[in-house]
Amino acid sequence: MKNFKEFNLLVMKLSYIFFLLLSLLFSASCKKPEKPKENTATAQLDNRYILFHSDESNYTAAINGVAGAFTGQSPKNIHAGCAITFNCMGHSDPGIVANALSGALSLAQTKSVPVFICLDVEQWLGGHPELWNWWNPNGAGYNASNANNVEWFGWSNSNAIKISWRNWGGQARVLPAPNLMSPAYRALARVQFNRYIPTIMNWYNALPANKKYLFAGLKVGWESSIGTTNASYHPNGNYYLETWPTDRSHDPAWSYNGIPPAYGFQQIGYAALKTSDLKTTGSITEADLAAVIHMHLDDLTELAASLGIPREKMFTHVQPGWETGDLEYKASYTGSSCPGFSCYGFTDIRQQLSNRVGAAVTKALANGAPAWGMVEAGPSNDYNFMYQLLHTGFAADPSCRLVSFYNWKEVANWPNALKATRTVLAE
Repeated sequence: MKNFKEFNLLVMKLSYIFFLLLSLLFSASCKKPEKPKENTATAQLDNRYILFHSDESNYTAAINGVAGAFTGQSPKNIHAGCAITFNCMGHSDPGIVANALSGALSLAQTKSVPVFICLDVEQWLGGHPELWNWWNPNGAGYNASNANNVEWFGWSNSNAIKISWRNWGGQARVLPAPNLMSPAYRALARVQFNRYIPTIMNWYNALPANKKYLFAGLKVGWESSIGTTNASYHPNGNYYLETWPTDRSHDPAWSYNGIPPAYGFQQIGYAALKTSDLKTTGSITEADLAAVIHMHLDDLTELAASLGIPREKMFTHVQPGWETGDLEYKASYTGSSCPGFSCYGFTDIRQQLSNRVGAAVTKALANGAPAWGMVEAGPSNDYNFMYQLLHTGFAADPSCRLVSFYNWKEVANWPNALKATRTVLAE
């Protein structure tokens, strides 16, 4: 009897445990799954942009113009917006850029116009003669050691240049190309990023969730290159500045031929290569120049990332035309950004230029880049050209995050360009 009671008690206990487990299992199976948290980065990847460029002095007209020219919501989340360049080293007073940047961000939010920001530390350096004036004792910022902060046409600073030439539609004299690896140059460039990126991030972080798309991104570099159309050096170039300081009529004719590594000019790049220890003797190759550009952009994009710029919103900007897709990739790709290229004369840049840009883009995407961008593009008032560029080269390629046309002041008066843009936005 005693054994029977003990057996009965054991059965009851086991039954209780069985039904308890069954109850728990049933409850778990009926529990409503938790809603996954929104992935902000993924949400931002859905936004794409057709942008129109302006400089810091004309941002008001550009933002107001774009707001008035394009209305309504694109069914594909493609937004019309403005790309704005701030010449961070073109002014001695940082307040000029600070005020313009704050004003542009505020107006963009008011008008609901996305903005793509470029903090230029390459093309316009006039506000900092203490960086480049090594030859004029009577000029501001003079210091003979500044010869180390500009490019050279040989392997020592005795070959430092005093002048460069740029062609953005016509040849013009500009300040000597900087030594991109000079510690003084790098420190000054980093000062600009540390000064202005927090303003951008404070604005972006304060935007409500449904307005985050207004920050199209940050562009790092402005056709980053050495010795091409932005800051080339004619043979015996210093002579022309020394002999005719203010008379450009004697300057050599523009001789760009697109063939690296000198591109039809006297070779420069020695200063950056020697300073970086990438090379100290011998002839310069295109691969050498690509390595310097990569180091330059890698440093700045890493800094921008540390200041809060998300990778999916940061784009490099290199001048296309490297001889191979591998060099396009080497120059443009960093682990903190998306690669960006200039695009002039092509409706589908990935399929043109012997597929070099396409090869670079494919490799970058395979190595983790969230997207790529046509960060500078040539617009046209030819409707068919503009439509094909926007439809085939941009909208049909979901990995292309943005296209940025230079400049709004031209496109604003081109009805066919505006019509093509509206057509693609509405598709």
